[in-house]
Amino acid sequence: MPLPKPYPPSPITYAHWNDLVDHYAGKAGTKIVSADGKGDYAEIQDAVDWVRGQGYSKGCIIVRGGVGDYVLDDTIDVDEIKEFSLLGMGMPTIRLPDDFNKNVLELDGTGEEIYTHVTVAGIRIEGNRLNQSKGGGILLENLGQSWITNCVLRDIHDFLLKITSTAGAVKVLDNFFLGSYGYLLEVESTDNEIAGNYFGYTDLDGVYIHGANNRVVNNHCWAARDGIRVEADQSIILNNKVERVNRHGINVYRSVYCSIVGNSCQYNGQGGEGDGIHLEGAADRYCERNTVTGNNCFGNQGYGVREAEYTMRNVVLANSCWNNTLGATSFWDGASREDWTQRAFNSPDEEALPLEALASDLLPAEDLTFDLGSPSKQFYYGYIYWLINSGYAQFTYIKSNLTPQAGTFDLGESSYRWRDLWLGRHCYLGRVESLPTASAEYRGALVRVEGGEGEADHLYLCVKNAQEGYEWVMIQ
Repeated sequence: MPLPKPYPPSPITYAHWNDLVDHYAGKAGTKIVSADGKGDYAEIQDAVDWVRGQGYSKGCIIVRGGVGDYVLDDTIDVDEIKEFSLLGMGMPTIRLPDDFNKNVLELDGTGEEIYTHVTVAGIRIEGNRLNQSKGGGILLENLGQSWITNCVLRDIHDFLLKITSTAGAVKVLDNFFLGSYGYLLEVESTDNEIAGNYFGYTDLDGVYIHGANNRVVNNHCWAARDGIRVEADQSIILNNKVERVNRHGINVYRSVYCSIVGNSCQYNGQGGEGDGIHLEGAADRYCERNTVTGNNCFGNQGYGVREAEYTMRNVVLANSCWNNTLGATSFWDGASREDWTQRAFNSPDEEALPLEALASDLLPAEDLTFDLGSPSKQFYYGYIYWLINSGYAQFTYIKSNLTPQAGTFDLGESSYRWRDLWLGRHCYLGRVESLPTASAEYRGALVRVEGGEGEADHLYLCVKNAQEGYEWVMIQ
């Protein structure tokens, strides 16, 4: 029944009191469940049924802990209660008996109306997947603006928490998800936030995201197939720690516009070869326009960061990739040159020179095909990096053991002139002990001549003089 006014002399604010009077008094039901029989009910479902039976649109069930476990014989089914809270006091334990082959808790609206402000907090659910043939943990359907927080879910057969495509804007905060044959957390819907959770011990993935615009932040994943698997656009994977999973730490598949930033991926690939961060597409949908930056990938059985097949136009920048079995980075070159991923400053294993580090990440280490406006030519390069402004790509690094000459030089298969590679201007910072003859071919070229023992290096620029000839001018 409505609460009387004027307001009582208490610490509650007028705003809170108005909210209580206008929205909850006579419209919400609160019941206490205690396994020792000292509450309103001894079983959770009985309290839920009472709230529903009263016709309340809001309900709160408080479950006491420390007085015995709550052993289920059927799914706790919450429907027709638009704003529902299941709150644990003292971390009560819901325990599943052997052969309990059902979902533990189903929170759903009607299908015609999205229910909001549903909360599950402070509850422990203990399953027994060895004696289950099916059945999951918490299933969310037709919900929005809801919370799953400070819970422990463990050892349940099919999944621990599933947010279906009809739910969204759910916050999953500060929980422990431990043990399942299926996904620990599966998210089919959009605009959810997964933060501060622990995920471990599953045959499938720790976190599986296949709905767009989700945020996975500050979680810890281990002992899974993939730690975090993303098959969704515009996902944000930020500041997570993923370690010792069987395959890839973070696996982004057929996705675009995702941000993978500031994660620590270490010692992954426990089941064989696995990367710290793995991007891969398919022929029908490329994995592209994603940003991978500021991640720390070390000790993985594959690469620190790998772009597998059907990837392009990503940005892979400034990642620290050390002591990975196959190397720091690997990039797919199946796309056309202009669609290659932009990559730079990813710390390679045993790489010390900044110029070489930059070059080895801009282009793959194996044979390269350059499309420079004429038919593509495939070259193999030797030992020194050349920095070239090709006119086609803004900067290209060519690895070679050759000193530039005015005429032609051998690249292993046949001879090409510099102008065949569109080298109107070039800068050679490798080792040169003497200058080639100045000519129009070198006009604008900058060359470093390395000094001998006790001698300084010098930089020379090739310019045209007033007599229409060419000469090298020392600028340092």
